[in-house]
This record gives sequence, structure tokens and C-alpha cells, in this order.
Amino acid sequence: MFKTKALAMTAILVPFLLFAADLKTSTYSSDDFKRVELETFNGSISATVTDDEDITIKYSIGTGVLPEEMDNALGALTKLASELGGIDDLNVEVQKDKEAGILKIKVDQDENESITGCNVEISVPEDIYLKLSTDNGWITVDGLKKGFDISSINGYLDIKNTSGNARFEATNGYVKIDHKGNITGNATNGYVSGKVVMADHNGACKISSVNNNIDIEVPSTVGARVSLSTVHGTTAISGFDVETKEIDGDIVRTIGDGSGTIDLSTVNGDVELREL
Repeated sequence: MFKTKALAMTAILVPFLLFAADLKTSTYSSDDFKRVELETFNGSISATVTDDEDITIKYSIGTGVLPEEMDNALGALTKLASELGGIDDLNVEVQKDKEAGILKIKVDQDENESITGCNVEISVPEDIYLKLSTDNGWITVDGLKKGFDISSINGYLDIKNTSGNARFEATNGYVKIDHKGNITGNATNGYVSGKVVMADHNGACKISSVNNNIDIEVPSTVGARVSLSTVHGTTAISGFDVETKEIDGDIVRTIGDGSGTIDLSTVNGDVELREL
């Protein structure tokens, strides 16, 4: 009898496991807000650009199950059903400051301990600035044009086709970058790689790590003072004509006109700056 009921429950809940049904959706007008700050717990955040004028946020609980993990899924069905039943207990705190144009959202489990985490999907017009943070989950941002500030503990960061002033903070996760504009970031126990299309003049790319490598590409037309440093590893500059000169009493390396700043540093790892 129990096995029959379990199989029936599997048939009902597998779509939720595989396709991560949206359980809550909130919509806000972008006429009122130009900055969104969002924080969740034990979950991932996916941010994309939409052609719509609204800011749309979708919340889901449970992390989902991949097809190859289905052998272990049955034992989790009771727990997932409990979480689904407790979705109304998910606490979403919303602060609206229309005068400043800032929307703040914080997600937590409230008093329902069966809710172990919350994944969030947010879609915004391209002129919205986002500040996103989570623990135990990844963050991906795609297409944002006005900059962002993202941070994660125990999850990777994937920065795709973005622009503007950007900042990131990652602990125990790699960082992949495809960005146009200034960027500042720090990674602990994570490899940082990608391309930064910083301004030819007076741009900035400042990235630090602790226990991994940094590999960054910038355009050949960039002018900047370059500082690469590591304690246990090697540093290299590839593809650029590097000039060593004295500036303000310090011996520095420059590429192009030297007007911008490229500062890449780690402790245990290699650092490389390459021509894009």
C-alpha cells in the first residue's frame, strides 16, 4: 500500500521536481523603481532583462532534481510536499521607497522550518540597477545595462553580457565574467576568469582572490596602470606592449596611455592579464 501511494505521489510531484514550478510571483512598475535590492536564503538567483516595463519576481522553494538523480528522489518527496504545503509561510519582506526609486526585498523562512531555501528569478527592464545576495546558491545576471552588485556564499557567479559599474563578492565559488564597463570584485576559494571591456581611458578593473587563479582579458586599446600580484604563484601579461615608468615616485607598469587602473591580485594562485 505504501509503495503504491509513493508511486502515485511520484507521478504527481515529478513535474515539480524536474521543472521547478513557480510558486509565487510579484510584479512592480519600473516607473516607480530604478534600483532593486533582493536577498534570499539557501537558494539561487537568476536575473535577466525583459522588454516589458514591469519588474517581475518569481519565487520557488526546493532545489529541484536532475533526471540522473531520480533514484534518490523518492525519499525526498515527503519533504518536498511539506515545503509545497508551506509556501504561504514563506516570508517576503518588501520595502518600497518610491521617492528614492528603490525597491528592497528580503526572503526568509519565517517560522516554517520545513522551507529550507528559496530560489528567485527576477526579470527587469535593462535600465534597472540590481543588488543581489544569497547564501548557498549561485547567481547569474544576463543583459543588465545599468550595473549591479552581487554576492554569494557557496555558489558560483555567472556574469553575462552586462555593462555599467559592477561589483561582485564570491565565497567558495568560481566567477565567470563577460562585462563592459568598470568592475570591482573579490573571490575566496574560487577561480575568476573572463573578459572585461573597460573604457580605453580612465577605466577600472580591480579583482582579488585568495585561493585560486585570476585570468582576465581586456581590449588592446585600453590604457591603464597595471598591477598584478601573487604570493604563491606566477604573474603574466600577454599581448600588450608594457612600459615601465616612474609615477609619483613609484615604479609602475603601464599599457597604452596609463590613464586607467587594472589591479589583479591573489594569494595562492596564478594571475594573467591577456589581450582580448
